[in-house]
Amino acid sequence: MGIFRILQKTPGFIAGIFLGVSTFIVAINAVLRYGFSHALPWIDELSILLIVMLIFIIQIQLEAKNDQLSIDVIDSFLKKHPVIKRIFGVIRWALTITLYFMIVKAGLGIIQQNYELKSATPILEWPQYLLFAIVAACMTLTIITCIVNLAREFSPGKRS
Repeated sequence: MGIFRILQKTPGFIAGIFLGVSTFIVAINAVLRYGFSHALPWIDELSILLIVMLIFIIQIQLEAKNDQLSIDVIDSFLKKHPVIKRIFGVIRWALTITLYFMIVKAGLGIIQQNYELKSATPILEWPQYLLFAIVAACMTLTIITCIVNLAREFSPGKRS
């Protein structure tokens, strides 16, 4: 399961780089805006794109590590009831797979439409189909990660 280990670590590294770059360029833009009364509009667009991509990239790692947001009260209850916890985990993964599959399927049409229209971001003029394709790829990797988690949950050596 070497690929699964990569999915547990690499997205966090990439997201960290995106966050660092975004923070750095926004700080530079703030200095330019308030110190020299001249901001660079492309920095705002790039930082937004980096943060949006960061969200979808980190989703892969969160699913791989089963480290999604949770409510402490429910978590405490589920720790005492492993069978119920397992059932909720399976339901969550199944819902994630289903919803992400539906979003990716709908997104393919959007990617194709943006490709045909040659849509681009307003300032940087990056092709939007490429950005949407990256999001779809991240969601597909999240689906694969959830499927691996489900397979592990039902593997012969797994206990409730």
